[in-house]
Amino acid sequence: MVNPGLKGRSLDRAFDTDEYNVMLVANKFQTGFDQPLLVAMYFDKKLSGVTAVQTLSRLNRTFRGKSSTYVLDFVNNPDDILAAFEPYYRQTTLAGPSDPNVIHDIRDKLDAAQIYTDSEVDGLAAVYGNGEGNNALTQGITPGKSRFLTQIDQATTAGDGPALEALKLFRSDLGAYVRAYDFLSQVIDYRDPALEKRALFYRLLSRVIVDKTGAVGIDLSSVEMTCFKAHKQDQAQLALGGGADPLRPMTAAGAGTAKDPKLARLSKIVTQLNGLFDDVAFSDADRVAIHNHILGKMAETESLQEQAKVNNEKQFSDSPDVGKAFVSAVVDAMTNHSAMSEKLLANQHLASEFVALLVPDPYRQLKDTAA
Repeated sequence: MVNPGLKGRSLDRAFDTDEYNVMLVANKFQTGFDQPLLVAMYFDKKLSGVTAVQTLSRLNRTFRGKSSTYVLDFVNNPDDILAAFEPYYRQTTLAGPSDPNVIHDIRDKLDAAQIYTDSEVDGLAAVYGNGEGNNALTQGITPGKSRFLTQIDQATTAGDGPALEALKLFRSDLGAYVRAYDFLSQVIDYRDPALEKRALFYRLLSRVIVDKTGAVGIDLSSVEMTCFKAHKQDQAQLALGGGADPLRPMTAAGAGTAKDPKLARLSKIVTQLNGLFDDVAFSDADRVAIHNHILGKMAETESLQEQAKVNNEKQFSDSPDVGKAFVSAVVDAMTNHSAMSEKLLANQHLASEFVALLVPDPYRQLKDTAA
């Protein structure tokens, strides 16, 4: 048990006592936690926008004997934090009126995804209204959760980029609806219980559907830290001042629309190539050119063409023929891209990173050709 001394108390109540002096926070107490005893914060995660303002503002509480506060930040750029606070300094205005119909627009988008049914939304609202407890609430959102996770698994296995993008937008739109409804319902009487029911349903559903396409976490439970060494780096004084641009009102329906997968993929490739080949002597055009050359040569390899027909992307990437075809393509590129080819052949780690970046493209290209 992580906190054996709680004795039935909530963590925020226990923090009021002298028993606890440090609280480790992921998200739960990052915003909305009103604890005047807080005097210091230590950050090892990125903050931006209103989240940065809300998180750091947990320190802005007065208490007898509390004369100063401080922040030790290991990851954030001081300019980014300053930019987050600027819009709220002295005066905050809206560039225009918010559109109350944004609620209906987001609801229509979410309904169209067919992840849940009206009866499930109504059922969860009834369970909540009757105070039936967490188990009943969990059962109420389980069908929607199962549909979402099944679809994202299927899209991941099939390498269906547009379907994955649509599912990610669905998850983002759940949060967009909840935030918009929480704000707009304070000043607008929608007179529609269905909107309130959806706000409850979306709030709970968004907490249990996760992005299964991201990186897998590393289990550090057995790791024991034996020593560490701290180095003082920058100390910043962030001075607010000047006027800020007006905040934009709520006018758009949800988190956005699906991007063109080809353009999104190309943008990602350029960014990642810039990270791999950070030498100033190589231009973006050079990096993209050798990428396209090697991609084309690998797609011409007969053994890879056959393997793409009968394997999923993971099985395809694990094939030893991928490495052989990559080396052959790099050697072929020596004529026009000698410096970059030599670097790939001489640096095994760089070559491995490049292959990992490259593999999805020849696989999908060969798979589409076979179909």
